[in-house]
Amino acid sequence: MLKNKIKILLPCILLGLQLSAMTGDEAVSYFEAFFAQKVTVFKADIEQATYSDLSDVSVMKGRLTLKNPDKFSIEYEEPEKQVVKCDGKVVWVYVPSMNQAVTQEVKNVKNRDNILFGFGKFLATLRRDFSNNLNKLPGKENLLEIESVPKAAGCDFRKVVFLVDREVWLPVKITVYYTETSFVYVNFFNPKTNTGAADSLFEFTPPEGTTIVEAPLK
Repeated sequence: MLKNKIKILLPCILLGLQLSAMTGDEAVSYFEAFFAQKVTVFKADIEQATYSDLSDVSVMKGRLTLKNPDKFSIEYEEPEKQVVKCDGKVVWVYVPSMNQAVTQEVKNVKNRDNILFGFGKFLATLRRDFSNNLNKLPGKENLLEIESVPKAAGCDFRKVVFLVDREVWLPVKITVYYTETSFVYVNFFNPKTNTGAADSLFEFTPPEGTTIVEAPLK
């Protein structure tokens, strides 16, 4: 029995030592490698909150399906139904209550708009284009916080913060800061991986009579 306990404890101790010495770039490498090599499909319930200042907050809840490297589908249920589809080439945002769909080619979507839901592909740019720091979270030893700051001036956001479950290397929360009081975050709940998702899920055909607007997505 004692030998079995030692076998269990030793890997845990070694993992703790490795994490204590891990740098931000190394944490990004693990996170990126996990999604690039082991995750084909990622699904989760999401809560998205946008703060334009500390007193102005909007919250949306729904379901996300991400298919690497660049497809995602979001079906919001609260506060109203809204659908977001991306097949890797075009992004659609459809609001049934307005009978309107906004569309834009992915190549024209700004980086900050792509981080929250296209993060599988975005992770590949972090070590090259960002300075990455690993922050300790007292009392939350099962989580890693990676703070990524753009190296180049003129970026349209200030930093991105990833909260990652270090045991399974899945995102718990992603926050994009435009300023210290203006930011948007997404919490991920009930995550599942590699459960399958047909490419048709990420395609969108506007219902007949829908007003289509080609405009920059924010």
